[in-house]
This record gives sequence, C-alpha cells and structure tokens, in this order.
Amino acid sequence: MLPPSMRSPPRSRCGLARSLRRALLLLLSTLAISLVLLPALAPAVARADREPVIEGGREREILGLLAPHGPGGEAIDGWRVHSVRVDMAEIHVTLKDPGGGAATLVLAHHERPGDARSGSFSMRFEGVETPEARAALQRVSEAVQRNDDGHFWKIEREVSPLAVAASKTTSVSVERSREAAAWLRDGLVSLALIAAALGGLAVHVLRGRPRWELYTLLAILVVGAALRLWLAEPHYLGVWAYSRYPDAARRVYFGPALALLSERVGGVYYQVETAFAINLALGVLAPLAVYVHARYLLKRPRAALLTAGMLALLPSHIRFTRSEVAFIPSIVMSSFTFALLHIALTERSRAFRVAALLGLPLVVARMVQVRPLNVLFLALFVGVALYLRADSTPRLRRALVVVVLLLGGIPAAASHLGSQYSVQVGEGMSVNVLLEAFWLLPDPIYNSLLNPMITPTGWLLAAAVGAYLCWRSSPRLAVILLGWILLFHTGHAYVISGEPAMQARYYLHMVVPFLMLAAIAAERLWLERARWFGVLAAYSIACPFIHVGFIRDYAFNDVREFEFVMAQRAQIPEGCPVLEFYSHDGGDTGLRFMRVGSYLEDGYRRQRFESIPIGAALEGDLETAYRAGGDLAAGRAPEELIRPEVQALIDERAGRECLYFYSGLGCAAQKGRDEASAPACEALLQRVSIETVAETRLRSRAYDERVSIGLRDGEEFRLTLYRVTGSHGFRTPGPEAGQGGAKPGP
Repeated sequence: MLPPSMRSPPRSRCGLARSLRRALLLLLSTLAISLVLLPALAPAVARADREPVIEGGREREILGLLAPHGPGGEAIDGWRVHSVRVDMAEIHVTLKDPGGGAATLVLAHHERPGDARSGSFSMRFEGVETPEARAALQRVSEAVQRNDDGHFWKIEREVSPLAVAASKTTSVSVERSREAAAWLRDGLVSLALIAAALGGLAVHVLRGRPRWELYTLLAILVVGAALRLWLAEPHYLGVWAYSRYPDAARRVYFGPALALLSERVGGVYYQVETAFAINLALGVLAPLAVYVHARYLLKRPRAALLTAGMLALLPSHIRFTRSEVAFIPSIVMSSFTFALLHIALTERSRAFRVAALLGLPLVVARMVQVRPLNVLFLALFVGVALYLRADSTPRLRRALVVVVLLLGGIPAAASHLGSQYSVQVGEGMSVNVLLEAFWLLPDPIYNSLLNPMITPTGWLLAAAVGAYLCWRSSPRLAVILLGWILLFHTGHAYVISGEPAMQARYYLHMVVPFLMLAAIAAERLWLERARWFGVLAAYSIACPFIHVGFIRDYAFNDVREFEFVMAQRAQIPEGCPVLEFYSHDGGDTGLRFMRVGSYLEDGYRRQRFESIPIGAALEGDLETAYRAGGDLAAGRAPEELIRPEVQALIDERAGRECLYFYSGLGCAAQKGRDEASAPACEALLQRVSIETVAETRLRSRAYDERVSIGLRDGEEFRLTLYRVTGSHGFRTPGPEAGQGGAKPGP
C-alpha cells in the first residue's frame, strides 16, 4: 500500500460538472461578445467577393432600359413610375397609383432569384397587393426585357456583401447601426444565447452535487426530444394561425442570421416550417429552463429534476411542441426570467447578481412580448421578490430588483397590449370574467388540469398531495405556486374555447407550478417510500403512451385543412396566382396559400405563389348571419360578391396562364346555415371553367369554432383545389354546385 504522500489525490465528484460549467460559461461569454462585436465588425470581416456593381454616370442608360416608362410615365391605367433609385448593385423602380398604392420592381444581377428575367437582370416584384400592381410591374419588366442587350454589367469589385446591400444615399455608420440593431433582435442569436445561459446555469447549480444528477438531466433532455419527434407531428394548433405569426419564430424568419445562412449554406426555409422548428427547439429546451427555475425556487435538487422530467413526459407539452403556439416559448422565457430573478435576489456571488440584474430588463421585455397575457407574470415576479424572499434577502436589494423588473416589463406590456389588445384588456377586467373563472375551476373537461384525457390523473393526485406538503413546510411558497395557477386560470377565462383540445393550450401557462407541486410529493415518496416512488415513476414514463390519443388527435377541420394545403403546395407551379376565399368582411388576412408559400432562399424572402382574396365586402353583422342561418347573398347579383380586380384577373389569365382556385374551409364555413357554401365561392364557380386538381371530403369537427362557424357538427364538406381553365359570364349553378362541387366547364 502506498504511503499517503504518494497516493493520487481523490478525484473530485464534481470534476466533470466543473469542466462543463467552465466550458459553457466560456461559450456564453464568447456568444455574448460576438453578439456585441459582430454587428459592428461585420462590414470588415464579411466574406469579400467579386460582386457586380453599378458605376456612376449611367443614369441615362438605366432610364433607357425602362423606356417608354420613365419617371412620370404610365405603365397601366392609373399606375405611373414614381421614382428610380440606383444602389450599388440594384435598381429600384417604384410605381404608384392615385389611391396611394405602391409597388417596386427591383433589378439585380441575373444570377439572383427573381420573378422575371432579362439578359442582364433578375427582376423581383415587391409590395404586390393587388392584381393591378402586379400587372403594372409586369408591364415595366417587359420593357426591360425588350431594351436590355444582355451586357449591362461591366465591372466587378471586391466588396463586402453588407456593403452591396447598402444604398449610396446611406452612410456607412447608419448602415452599421441598422445591422447591429437587427442582429441584437435576431431570434437565432437569442436562442443560442438563452440555450448557453441555461446550460451554464444548470452546471452552476449542479456544482457539488452527485454526478448522477447531471446524467439524469441530460437523459431527460434526450428523452424529451425523442418523444416529441416520435409521438407528435407538425401542425397548426393555434387560433388565426394564418394571420398571426409567433414572436419567437418571427425574430428568426425575419432576422439576419437565417438570411445569411440561406445565402452562404443554401437551402429553402419556409415560413411555416421555421415556426415549427423554433417551437421544437424551445420545447426540447423547456425542461432545462424549468429545472434551473425549480432549483432556485424550490431549493430541492431532487424535486427540480422531477419537475423537469415530468415536463419532458407531459402529453400536452409534447402535443403543442410540434405546433406554432406561443405557449411553448413562453414556458422557456418565463422560466429563464424567473431564474434571473432568483439569481439577482439570492445568489452569493455579487458578479452573478449584477449580471442577472443587468439582463432582467431585456429578458422580461422579450418575455412579455411572447404572449399578451404574459403581463401577469409581472405580478408573480413582484410576489417572489417582496413576499417569498422577504426574510432571506435585504430590503434594498429586493426593491432594486422590483424596480428593474417593472422598468423592463411595464413599457413592453403597455406598448404591446395598448396598441393591439386595448379592448380585450378592458373587457378582461370585468366581473363576468371572474364569474367564468369561478365556474370553470372545477370543470373536469375544460379545466385541462382536471381533464383525465389530457393531464395524467396520477400527477393530479400527486399535485394535490404536494400542495398540502408545501403548505405545511413553506406556506409562502405554496401561496406563490397556487396563486400562479389561479392567476392564469382567471386570466384565461376571458376566452373559453368550445373544444377542450384547444383549451388545453391555455393551461400550458399553469403546468410549471402544477408539476412543481407534483414533484414535491414525488420527492417525499423518493425519500420515504421507495416502492411507491417506483410505481409513480413507471406510471410517469408510460404517460405519453397512455395519452398518445390526445397527442395525435388531429381530426379537426383546421388541422385537416392544413394537411391538405401543405400537400398541394408543391403541386402548384411557382409564380401562379391562387384565388382564395377568407371572409366577406373585406379583409385579406388569413389566406392559406399565402402563408404556406412564403419562403427564404439565397438571402431573399419570397412568395412561391400569389394568394389573392376573392370575397367582396358585405355589409351587416356577418357573425349573426352565420349563426342564424341567414342568406348572405340575398338581393345581391353574383358580380357583387367577387372583387372587381379578381374578375379582371380571371379574364386576363384564365385558360392562357396558370390560375388556381382553392375552395377551402372559408368557402365551407363562412356562410349562412342554409347556404351550401360562401356566396363568393358559389359566384366564382359560376364565373369560370375549372378542372379538379385535388379534393378531400371531411366530417366537420370544429377546433376553432369561429373558423368553422357556419358548419354543423358532423356535416360533410369538401376541400378542393381547382385549376381555372377558362372564363365566361355568370351562369346558373348546376345540380352539383355548392361545397366546391360545381361541374367542370368545357
């Protein structure tokens, strides 16, 4: 046996954790430094290529390309060339009409993607909102095609890609500041920083803990990711899915990082799939965020692991992780904010406290913007600071943290809620909402925490026991956790969905405190009743498979329509207009093919095809008519039901160029109860000759009842994609008219 002086020192039990902690903190520091420095240095360090440029003194030649449509010249009736702007590598020709509409033709190098081409140029159409705007841009692009000799580009220079994008009229300092602001808001950069920060914090709180806890946490993340990829499928599961776009996905899709990635690496990034990918990434990251939060809030290492594990196995979280709903990023952002709050209040290291305090305003502002009702978290944050930590944190520190929180959260909430949801805020503070919340609380169907088809019953019992144990040991913590559930339960009583599967989205705001209470009970079993804990653990692992019917329940009108539209996206040739009906209220949001056809390629955001609303605005209370079975078309000629510009487009393109009509859920549901389909859809089918491209028949099962308002439960309807083969005057509908079933014309 070796003497003590020659023995190897015992290996630290937390050596691996310490190494990972240092590595993650180094990564976080690198990312943070890069985030600050990259925007400022980008013009200097960006890849220098030989880019074609437009040298000065060629204004007359450029105007010659547009002849006879020079500045002030008319392209089509009412549309005139308003301005011609020459950048370093692009020419922007802006057209305007007397009504204030505007559209731009952008001429770039012929290797760029575009909507039309000539010998020298690739031409993009921007700001196209009406068929007239497209026709005007088309007329000018045809002039360029005639006048271009194919030898416009004469010289190339070593320039930065960022410099190419800068206008000659924009100073370098202004351009750099714009780039910096864009990178600071970018969603991919934010996601990388949040993931690195949560990883670093997890390793920090694992310092000195047994190594198996680190391995268990990693296993939870891997199992959670595998379950989401295996059991769930990507689907739109929110409300107004085609007119709204979640904030987390918006910052990625419209940010510079993904554009740069598409330009340098290649590939096509669709707007729809981007939202699904970001939610999946955040859903996989959520157990890590909740673990860090629970470690600081509960101060129980095993309970924190159990909370993260239950979230990874939670059926409702698995279901919605593969969708676009904003509750998934909300869990990550709120838990991250909670973690920073706890660090600023209780962390021993002053450097950690200061860093958390500096990061709180930005993070809480971003968290509030994820969902309107996230403003309620501000009350919880204040409660934790002033009530839960009243005995363990100096008063001055608590006051400072609260001030910083409110300075970051209140302005963001005021601008977000005040500009978009001011009416809802007023209505949400009424007594009726309190009464609805009271009656909803014990409801075993619409209160998703009580619904045995959605929430595992064993976890509900564990949460009840955990609430009792928590009240006995830490009443203030019990008040925070139970108050969290009641606060958001009451807030979400403002809107109660008619379908429990949709209502379950709202209760994702409450699953974190619910699972923490269940974890407290599970921890007690772990420590005192190992056999019963084994039973609970086995049941928990089986929960995703017990509730797989709920996870994969996609047999709803909205969700089935999404499947149909996605399947037809590749069938429509690129650049073809698609006529759609959304509503007779005169709006043009919510078009299905407009959303699924939006993509990013080679650094440019484009539309695969143009989606055009057909419905003319009808006066009156449409919702009442839908519910009461009124005849919306009564007293109106067919030509009054379709927008005039759509009829002009039909006459121009039908039978000569590609033109499609989608008779979707809007046609089937936005109608009176006694009507076969929406009046505009019936009128259009009288106006054109068609051939069926694809069709599916469904039995109505409403998800968002407002979208399916004119359909009876179980009523059969069709989703049909047609190709328009000809146009003619309005004719009397045939015996198969309605539900998109008109006989194809000759």
